[in-house]
Amino acid sequence: MEFQFVERDRNISLVHNGEEIRYYKVVKSLQNKIETLINDLNELARMEGFVDYFLSIERILEKEYVKDTDLLDNAIKYAKQLVNIRVQDISQFCDTSKRTQSSIFLDEKLVYDLLVLTGVFKILAPYLHSQYKEIYQHQLQDVIQEISVRFEDISKQLYQLIRSKVLRGSPTDRQFMSFLKFSLSYDYLILYNYSFITTVLLCTYNWKTNPVSFVVSLASDNFRFLILSYSTLPINTTDDFQEVSHDYLKTLSYETILNTLIDKLQKSGVVIRNDLYTTPVTDCIVLPVMSYILDIPSDYLRSKSPTERLQYQYLFAKFLSKTSYAKQYNSSWKAIQPFFMYAFESHVQLGSSLLPAFLEVLKEKFTYYGLESKGLALEMLKSFSTLSNKSRLLRHIIEGTGLPLDVKKTMQDRLKELSRFIVYAIQDTTRDKLKSELKLAFLKYMGHVKLTKQTISLYL
Repeated sequence: MEFQFVERDRNISLVHNGEEIRYYKVVKSLQNKIETLINDLNELARMEGFVDYFLSIERILEKEYVKDTDLLDNAIKYAKQLVNIRVQDISQFCDTSKRTQSSIFLDEKLVYDLLVLTGVFKILAPYLHSQYKEIYQHQLQDVIQEISVRFEDISKQLYQLIRSKVLRGSPTDRQFMSFLKFSLSYDYLILYNYSFITTVLLCTYNWKTNPVSFVVSLASDNFRFLILSYSTLPINTTDDFQEVSHDYLKTLSYETILNTLIDKLQKSGVVIRNDLYTTPVTDCIVLPVMSYILDIPSDYLRSKSPTERLQYQYLFAKFLSKTSYAKQYNSSWKAIQPFFMYAFESHVQLGSSLLPAFLEVLKEKFTYYGLESKGLALEMLKSFSTLSNKSRLLRHIIEGTGLPLDVKKTMQDRLKELSRFIVYAIQDTTRDKLKSELKLAFLKYMGHVKLTKQTISLYL
């Protein structure tokens, strides 16, 4: 009897004598490094009893009280065997010459615990990060909670390591100092990044590098994701200074947050059509602001398919509806809401003329970061005439229906309200409030990091 884990479509397949008996569709965050995980699973498969244990995990998860089973005991047993095969000398990862009074130093026992913890997450990865994570959500949460108890000492050290990469941000860094004003977001994102690194990224560890350095580098590369720069301008019509990242770790951070957003959207029953094209609203308003909210470069968001960008557009409208702008200026919000619910049925060349409605709004005085300048808004609004000229091509992003007659008849007035919103989003007196409200609406929507009494001590 021959069992083997193989890569299929960048996912994991368990094969017996050439026949697939189990398929695990893992999260995208693991797919780029799936071969590393599969190599370790195949090493484990050669150990006596492992495959039987591995296949029994699903049956164990069907039970209500997972903590009362030997699921974790066996995972730790096999993880220790894997460490013994992969790492010959633990001391090579403990350079005492680099130890200082202010440093976080891991001795050989803690490093060994870190390696065993890594092995446990590799063993459980096909269940923690596949379709099973939804089927057995509560049971897997109990498993992770039990892991935090069993590996309490190393978990506390890992949390401090990851946390320190944020706390060491330069106090003269404007973005960092702005971020520190929002302590709720700060705590949330440290916990989120801790969870992401330990449960997901440890599965990609290749055993050749120092595991402590590996964690430190992960925390450093995700620093921008942690602070979610509060000082970034929410609307930007020029090309971003940031290029699309090809760095694996940054990409993992981006994909993790985007996948979570889309998963939540799909679970709510919302299905965005896949045959539509974006409008100037998507490119000039939605993506730049979503870039600010998510701390993901606009170029990275623009590289996504039209369907994905329209999904972000729908979510942006959802976040915007929670702000004081939507409540205080309810009639204006209702007027511009259709612009976020429609897209073109075919590719449309952006217009370059300025509508009188926009010019009328821009007669009003507003300051942009202390400057009385309308240049930014003027450049942005050049593209929006297309919404009026090509309104017959607009289709609802969910239903696929055309623009209602009442919206067509009031297009000029609605575009006028849209221009007012753009001014609201960039002028000094309202910009920062809108930015913080949008970010808080996003964090509330993403609120899937849960603390319990059993695990809260882990972070103290």
